[in-house]
Amino acid sequence: MRTRQTYTILFLLTLALLLAVSSTAQTGRDIGGTTGASAVSGIKEGRVALVIGNSAYKNAPLRNPVNDANDVAAALTECGFDVVKKTDCTYEQMDGAVTDFGRRIRSAKVALLFYAGHGMQAEGQNFLIPIDANLETASEAKFRCVNAGLVLTKMEAAGTDVNIVILDACRNNPFARTFRAETKGLAVMDAAKGSIIAYATAPGSVAADGTGRNGLFTGNLLKYLRTPSLDIRDVFMRTRIDVAKATADKQIPWENTSLMGEFYFRRGASSSTTSKPPPVDVDRLDPLAQLKKQITYDIADCKRLVAKGKPASEFVRKVASSRLTSWREAAETGMSEAQFFVGCCYYEGLDVLTDYEESVEWNGKAAKRGNPWAQNNLGVCYYLGRGVAQDHAEAARWFRKAADQGYATAQYNLGQLYRIGEGVAQDPAEAVRWYRKAAEQGCEDAQWNLGICYKEGEGVAQDPAETVRWYRKAAEQGNEGAKEALKRLEK
Repeated sequence: MRTRQTYTILFLLTLALLLAVSSTAQTGRDIGGTTGASAVSGIKEGRVALVIGNSAYKNAPLRNPVNDANDVAAALTECGFDVVKKTDCTYEQMDGAVTDFGRRIRSAKVALLFYAGHGMQAEGQNFLIPIDANLETASEAKFRCVNAGLVLTKMEAAGTDVNIVILDACRNNPFARTFRAETKGLAVMDAAKGSIIAYATAPGSVAADGTGRNGLFTGNLLKYLRTPSLDIRDVFMRTRIDVAKATADKQIPWENTSLMGEFYFRRGASSSTTSKPPPVDVDRLDPLAQLKKQITYDIADCKRLVAKGKPASEFVRKVASSRLTSWREAAETGMSEAQFFVGCCYYEGLDVLTDYEESVEWNGKAAKRGNPWAQNNLGVCYYLGRGVAQDHAEAARWFRKAADQGYATAQYNLGQLYRIGEGVAQDPAEAVRWYRKAAEQGCEDAQWNLGICYKEGEGVAQDPAETVRWYRKAAEQGNEGAKEALKRLEK
């Protein structure tokens, strides 16, 4: 009885959590396509860029940012941007460059900032660190570093059609000897209408500086930046795939976007490397078609996460703050994935007030269309009695629908029901069968519980070797329960 009670509590907690991302370098030097003083042609064309690369930090120098800035500036110039580039900047030089950038984009159609160097978050805001910054506490960043949000504010005030911010700035804290950063990496920033913000890695994570000429993220970005007829979202998606593959998924580049149409760095094949693409004509695009295309990028990102055995709601948590409006519009058109995204937001109170009944309504619509993520979440609502009368049998029915489609989270949940005998007849062997399906897809909770079954001989013969194997798989993914279990076994 003690064992059953422990597992029941674990089940409840887990379900709630399932729903509950060079030698030529010179300080302040303007390099690149043109300088700010003579950038008339670029402004007429409508594309303006500020490129900054900081490497020469006294206490934590970086190998790649100046090279990154050089190469990105060259690529953007080929793509028709009027580029001002600055390298190894002091605070005064960075602040002045941003101020000048704000003036230059007032008559532009497209504004772009690229930054490579150290960056950090403090009090929920992102700061770009100049080479002369000397911080004793994280809170001093607001006085001695450049707030990335300031650039977005200037873009919004200028009324440009397309705003692009690229931050290869998620490296380790350069002031680690002085203070410990409150959170690793950069924070999520809201993307105003017509904007896309690209990070070298997921929010709260740290990116690699790189061992070659360029940083890992920028090096891969440069492979696609000049590609003709490649939409900007595809540029970043291909970059993300290459970086993830190169790091075995340890570094996953991320974007927040509210673009209202397609954008190409380079439109159409051309033999001339200096030809300039025409400015974006947002008004001629079909808003509904573009909305659905945007959602397909979110769906693809979510599917990649699910393929690793993670719950789909984990994706929603990372990006909800910048996506909810678009998701709601797409959900109204009947896109089941968007309906699930909205339902998940209502369940967890992501950018909206928590409303379980509204969550059930949206998840219900998507579940009836056959969406396995929504079917699982609807099952959670029935199990916990949130937004609907508690009904374990109905929970099992929805879990099974999703599990039969191969959704690892639902397979794990169905295994839990069989293990404790709620909504279905208790059947340890059936529990093990579903745990194994989920565990083999990478679901860490299923791996941990499968290890427990091998240890206790529940639904399967006791096997110490299999116990350790599954514990280790879960622990490698950060599962704290599995880590503790391994420690106990080693004593």
